[in-house]
Amino acid sequence: MTFNKDIYLVTQDGLTYDELIYKTELAIKHGATILQYRCKSTDKKKLMKEARALKAICAHHGVTFIINDHVEIAVELGADGVHLGQHDTNLSSARALLGDNAIIGITAKTVDQARNAQQHGADYLGVGALFPTTTKVNAIPMSMDTLHAIRKEVPIPLVGIGGISSSNLTDDIIRNVDAIAVVSEIYNAAHIPHAMNNLIKAYRKERIIMEYTTQMDAAKKGIITKEMKLVAKKENMDPRVLMGRIAKGTVVIPANKNHTNIDPEGVGEGLRTKINVNLGISKDSYDLEREYDKVRTAIAMKVESIMDLSNYGKTIAFRKKLIDMSPAMIGTVPVYDALGFYEKELKDISANEFLEVVEQHGKDGVDFVTIHAGINEETANTFRRNPRLMNLVSRGGSLMFAWMQLNGQENPFYEHYDALLDICAKYDITISLGDACRPGAIADSTDASQIKELIVLGELTKRAWAKNVQVMIEGPGHMAIDEIEANMLLEKKLCHGAPFYVLGPLVTDIAPGYDHITGAIGGAIAASSGADFLCYVTPAEHLRLPTLEDMKEGIIATRIAAHAGDIAKKIPKAREWDNRMSYARQQLDWDKMLNLAIDPEKARAYRESSKPEDEKTCTMCGKMCAVRNLNKVLNGEDINILRD
Repeated sequence: MTFNKDIYLVTQDGLTYDELIYKTELAIKHGATILQYRCKSTDKKKLMKEARALKAICAHHGVTFIINDHVEIAVELGADGVHLGQHDTNLSSARALLGDNAIIGITAKTVDQARNAQQHGADYLGVGALFPTTTKVNAIPMSMDTLHAIRKEVPIPLVGIGGISSSNLTDDIIRNVDAIAVVSEIYNAAHIPHAMNNLIKAYRKERIIMEYTTQMDAAKKGIITKEMKLVAKKENMDPRVLMGRIAKGTVVIPANKNHTNIDPEGVGEGLRTKINVNLGISKDSYDLEREYDKVRTAIAMKVESIMDLSNYGKTIAFRKKLIDMSPAMIGTVPVYDALGFYEKELKDISANEFLEVVEQHGKDGVDFVTIHAGINEETANTFRRNPRLMNLVSRGGSLMFAWMQLNGQENPFYEHYDALLDICAKYDITISLGDACRPGAIADSTDASQIKELIVLGELTKRAWAKNVQVMIEGPGHMAIDEIEANMLLEKKLCHGAPFYVLGPLVTDIAPGYDHITGAIGGAIAASSGADFLCYVTPAEHLRLPTLEDMKEGIIATRIAAHAGDIAKKIPKAREWDNRMSYARQQLDWDKMLNLAIDPEKARAYRESSKPEDEKTCTMCGKMCAVRNLNKVLNGEDINILRD
């Protein structure tokens, strides 16, 4: 059965025959589209009389008629179908009696019940109770997490049941159900037409909110989505201003429709600089629990984004658990996954198979995907004509270049870009256009290959926007300090203001083991010059898969860079954190200083490892502490530097 966001009316027990018929027909006349006759009486004569009359009303008004529990009555009257509880007639038995064309719904309160009902042939599920209800006083309300999980797990229609009213009908409910069931909201109303009108008005208002494909599509239609409201609140920004920037492409909110527990973040113009953490499994370092520990730590350290760069084996289970665990946005590089997904050598993977992997990532709930579509034949020829000290250091970009070279064909993501965009629009995946030609040495930065690819990425950006797909641009890489600002301005110019996502940049090539520092230096300059999103760099860069401690150091270094950039960009309230720290220092309030530190744990450990004689000072200056002495002098006190 296909539900078209219907209003599913369930009859109320305890009414007289005349009340039941009158109220039900009135509700149907004013918008109910499905009727379920539910009566707990065992009096078959009463049941038949009421059911026959209700069936006639439904037939007259073109409304689907369902009977609750009583399969034999449904068969006898020729009802459209039945609705069964978990402990009612077996679904297979009901199907045998009613036939293949009958509609059979099942109540499901858990994911297991939903999965089982779908596997046994249910046409729809009644999910709930979503709220406390007077019709079933012992019903325990279903959590939204359970509803999200059922929506993700089963493909058949869901009818939200239990306590639904015009006042509690939310966008989150409408997003996850295909119809809403009501009982007392209508039957207990003083004026049924008015109650139905209020319900439909609330319902249609929410439906309008849902009538968009992506955040960009909504913004272009003037719709402020739930995600926009949340991001605007975090950023101290008028939601209408944010909506306008999403519409023109200078801000993105990566939020896949299937990532139901996401705490959305915005990336782009006028927003705080966000940071990303990379993790994932490889053939040489396959330890799932270690990576899950990294996920938990990254979330605790309040990173806004996590990229799963797993490149070995079947990664779906790891990716799904990561998405379920993480309120942070999740990114991937689907081309990494293709080899393990198909168990094929790179050259043997077809263009359609690359697209199928992207589709799988969309189904799983990935919020943004890095796609190296800019390394087309023209860009590749530019690279061939202009030798570098280092060749291509982008892993995904090098794979696409190798595929093109081995097969003598155009980049499949470039050639089939429209099909790729259709997949992204379907799930609202933000496309992060990867920089295959990013420099891996400062000698190669801002060369012909990098600029040629950036021009192509600008063209691809406009094509994505035409299909309402959100876009970020990925950038360098290794780059000398004096080139960073110009590169940020160049990306904004050539890619029409699309958000810029940079790795580092690393400002020197000589610091393995300390590249979190080289990356933070470059990241701070990049962020202050217009970069919107920094990919963290750890001390393990160029050396090994990062450990948990490497990850922590990389996060802190990159957060410092992002914050320093935000101060320079004059992001609202960026300086307030620094001002609070400075005030705490002026007051020699050590507890507050430690709590305000970007890494309180490390700051506290340093403080406690070397305790001063005077607890108001530290062991660096002791009683020569400038702050201590100026405070005393300005208060008319003796500073007592030499005396105990």
